[in-house]
Amino acid sequence: MTPPETAASAALLGALCGVFNGLLAGAVMRRAVAASQPVFFAAFVAGFFYRLLFLLGALWLLRNEKYIIIVAFAAALILAQLILEVILVPRGPWTSKRS
Repeated sequence: MTPPETAASAALLGALCGVFNGLLAGAVMRRAVAASQPVFFAAFVAGFFYRLLFLLGALWLLRNEKYIIIVAFAAALILAQLILEVILVPRGPWTSKRS
């Protein structure tokens, strides 16, 4: 696979990677929300480090590209996984239910 050549293609690739990470993290957190506190916090910390290592690995692969490509990729990845994780993780018993 060749690296993205434009900022738009880098943002699209970052968004696709972010969707993958967001779906994976959302699935894990959905299961962990109903579990005990130690399980929830372990899943949360593991997910944080997984996303951090994924981002660092992706940036390492793009290290020889222009800065605009790196910034577009990283911003789209973080935004996509954040949006998906917020949407997919259900509210816990400590919050009010949506109508």
